[in-house]
Amino acid sequence: TCALPIYFIASQNVSNTVVVRALNAEGTEIGRARKLVVLEKADAKYVPFEFDEEMDTAMVKKYEIGL
Repeated sequence: TCALPIYFIASQNVSNTVVVRALNAEGTEIGRARKLVVLEKADAKYVPFEFDEEMDTAMVKKYEIGL
């Protein structure tokens, strides 16, 4: 698997599933990872998102983060 650590800073209590999509140069999704993120107000931490090992990270031009 390919792990992408993302640093979150909580301005309020958070308990949500976050989706990270990997996009190629054309804007086509080539990978997706989901993770439940739980943080208390004022907490901050890295959360690793695991993508399938088949995803070619060299093709990723940007990542989109959403709920």
